[in-house]
Amino acid sequence: MALQTVTVPALVDFEFGGQTYRRGEAVTVAPVIALVLARRHQVALSAVSDEKPVERPKRRYRRRDMVAQPV
Repeated sequence: MALQTVTVPALVDFEFGGQTYRRGEAVTVAPVIALVLARRHQVALSAVSDEKPVERPKRRYRRRDMVAQPV
C-alpha cells in the first residue's frame, strides 16, 4: 500500500521536518500532518490560497491606578 500525500500552499515561512518552507511554496505532506499545519495557520488546505497570514491585534494597555484629585 502506497503512502498518501497531499500538496498544500504555505501561508507563512516555517520549518518542518528539517526543511524550510517559504510563503507560497507547495508543501507535500501526509493528510494528517497537513491538518495539523493548517490548524497552526502555516498552510492552507485549499489548493489556491487567498488568505493572508493571521495577524494578532496589538495589545492596548490602560492605566487604572491614576485617579484625579480635587484641587
